[in-house]
Amino acid sequence: MLKARTTIKANIYHVKQVCGNVKIRAEWETILYDLQAFDVTCDMNSMKTYYVYKSPRVGFIGVLDRDFLMQMDLYWDYPEKGMMTTICTSVEDDRMPPFKGKVRATAHVMGFVMKPAGADSEGNDLT
Repeated sequence: MLKARTTIKANIYHVKQVCGNVKIRAEWETILYDLQAFDVTCDMNSMKTYYVYKSPRVGFIGVLDRDFLMQMDLYWDYPEKGMMTTICTSVEDDRMPPFKGKVRATAHVMGFVMKPAGADSEGNDLT
């Protein structure tokens, strides 16, 4: 298990838009390609996403790109009021089978908790 913490100088709602909207995310997420979202709820708090990470190439040795098919669910005011929690897990879906030339990666569970950093800060903490 890996745990990290950072402070993002942005509003929680803005971070949700920048990370959750695949058109916007594709502009800044430069090592991803074929980013798609489907089964998206009207409030964008639940969706499936498909994306491929470009694997590094060293000389003539290459590693196959890794693709992910994830279910993302977002919870407001959890675990405390004012916080936003995102839980992602790998899923299977007949519409997006594993593709030749890519390795289907598995993320058993991945989560992010965002909370306001405090009155003396301009950002939000992301754990």
